[in-house]
Amino acid sequence: MECIKHSQFQTFYQPYTRFGSISWWLWRNFSAYRKLFSKQSIEEYIPESQLREILGSNAILALNSGTVGPEQKITIIGKDGNNSFFFKYAQTDTAIRLVENEFSVLNSLKDYKIAPAIFDHITGKGFSCIKTELLEGKRVANDQVNDQILHLIRKISSLKPQSCDDELSDNQRRFAHGDFCPWNLMIVGGELKAFDWEMAGYYPRGYDLFTYIFQTSFLLYPKRRIDDMLSHNSKYIQQFFGSKDWKGYLRSFAEIKLQQESDLNKRKLGPYYNQLLDYAKRT
Repeated sequence: MECIKHSQFQTFYQPYTRFGSISWWLWRNFSAYRKLFSKQSIEEYIPESQLREILGSNAILALNSGTVGPEQKITIIGKDGNNSFFFKYAQTDTAIRLVENEFSVLNSLKDYKIAPAIFDHITGKGFSCIKTELLEGKRVANDQVNDQILHLIRKISSLKPQSCDDELSDNQRRFAHGDFCPWNLMIVGGELKAFDWEMAGYYPRGYDLFTYIFQTSFLLYPKRRIDDMLSHNSKYIQQFFGSKDWKGYLRSFAEIKLQQESDLNKRKLGPYYNQLLDYAKRT
């Protein structure tokens, strides 16, 4: 396959589970395994002809059709000559709103060097897409907060950009990435940067910090106790909040995540956020 010749196609997506790691290794090393997932007609799954009109017929593309549902988006890693790029394409109302929000946020963040640069933004009847810089570096593999991660969380929290979905912050709300997890972070030239800003907006204080702690653990280590998650990261929680009582913010975080799971009919993490909300209420 043409994509195997270029390192960015193999390094941008990084599996975080044992099954994902094994599957990714098999895909990279065995053509027979790749054939198991080959499709006879790609147009049945993605609008390739329209994407080619936008991105060019000669660009090398690695496409991900996304998870089926209201948030489904096609994501693409592309290489056109010597230029690499990341592309996101949305067709559903919810996905279009998220892509438009990401475009607005990335425009606001262009001077802060913590997010990819925007190359293009195209909208049309029933679709919206953005083309951005492809971050190339070392993916974050640490599932617990460290000094570098806390520094970026604090920096993001101090910003006041305009996003499509939210108004400016008040005393209880701060700007946040909205999906601040290891798989959305990359170390580029020694600096930590975040991508996939579609959920960015104004949230209760510590929203990104709690997302990194709990969403990461719920997805990767579902049997880990909430007390253990907190104790492993207690140093950074204390550093972030200082003398403020953070337990009320934890409750607000759990309520928002639980509502998001309900609104999108997701069931995977709902029970975990229910447990977290009960824990926050008790404490």
